[in-house]
Amino acid sequence: TDYVTISSNSSVDFFILRAKVKKGVNILSAQTREPRQWGVKQEVGSGGKHVTATVACQRLGPGPRNRSSSLFNEVVQMNFEIASFSSLSGTQPITWQVEYPQKGTTDIAMSEIFVSQKDLVGIVPLAMDTDILNTAILTGKTVAMPIKVVSVEENSAVMDISESVECKSTDEDVIKVSDRCDYIFVNGKEIKGKMDAVVNFTYQYLSAPLHVTVWVPRLPLQIEVSDTELSQIKGWRVPIVTSKRPTRESEDEDEEERRGR
Repeated sequence: TDYVTISSNSSVDFFILRAKVKKGVNILSAQTREPRQWGVKQEVGSGGKHVTATVACQRLGPGPRNRSSSLFNEVVQMNFEIASFSSLSGTQPITWQVEYPQKGTTDIAMSEIFVSQKDLVGIVPLAMDTDILNTAILTGKTVAMPIKVVSVEENSAVMDISESVECKSTDEDVIKVSDRCDYIFVNGKEIKGKMDAVVNFTYQYLSAPLHVTVWVPRLPLQIEVSDTELSQIKGWRVPIVTSKRPTRESEDEDEEERRGR
């Protein structure tokens, strides 16, 4: 079911709504919950690979727009049905367009119906820890944490959907997520830490955040050593470099050298 609303202070009294879906998605009805305020007339036509519903909406009375505190008022609700779950799966688009008298048509808008043979109630991203220490800022070596995402059905069944999800970090200056959504990581290019960094995971119409705390070293790094005396490391040998220039053993050698000249 999709709900069509207008602004509570709108002066529009008549408009035509068109909804187009692919075959396999049935448009059951268009009805209003305020029959004293709006009259609704629906026509459904099919051609090619699509089915189009044309709904004319006529204001019959002033309605609650002058006394309601709501920003929007419902005009009509559109009911859809999937004809066959075996032939359709995933996301099915609905194309919307509105025509106003003497004003022409609006731009096309899009909504989606998510088709699934399972009654999913939520998804859960799972991590080995809720804290990650960004040592990559010091070492240049990536620090990663594996992630698994599972779906939960109405009957409490759990299934691994890690390969089918989409993901995005809300702040890549703090934490990043891999293209396959199978791990979060830091690579040293981050500029700060955060107590509640968020990575969002999406599967069909469901989404769930992963909250993680990212710790970073305070720079410039200061190192304090309790023992300031340097000692030889066990097992290390310091080579002794000898002078390559020969030494003269006596003044006689100097005298012989002068005579030779």
